[in-house]
Amino acid sequence: MRAAVLRCSFIIVGKLVVVVVVVVVVVVVVVVVVVVVVAQVVVVVVGTPRKKAKKKKNRKKKKKKKKKKKKKKKKKKKKKRKKDRKKNNNKKKNKKKNK
Repeated sequence: MRAAVLRCSFIIVGKLVVVVVVVVVVVVVVVVVVVVVVAQVVVVVVGTPRKKAKKKKNRKKKKKKKKKKKKKKKKKKKKKRKKDRKKNNNKKKNKKKNK
């Protein structure tokens, strides 16, 4: 009786061990595959140079600033001295006389 029970228990335990080993192997294989795929994706993504986004150019034309014209400074007339004024007056008088 005991031998039969032992044999049955060994068979059950053996089957369980096989199942556990198979499950562990499958899990390990899946994990390795996932890690390899992720690593390749990361390498591809990091390795490819990215295009820089182009800045949009402003379509509006900038208005040109008008240059301000410089005002010419008026030359100050020198005040004529009394003598000069007298001379001018005399010249004018002489011209009238000559006509």
